[in-house]
Amino acid sequence: MNYYNSQEGIALIKEWNGLNGNEISKGQVLKIPIKK
Repeated sequence: MNYYNSQEGIALIKEWNGLNGNEISKGQVLKIPIKK
């Protein structure tokens, strides 16, 4: 929400990080692709 102001970024973040579900681990580093 901080980067996209909507939930449309969820699919992008999952794709960029190879995530299948909604589970992430404490301390896990995620790549956040920035839209231009």
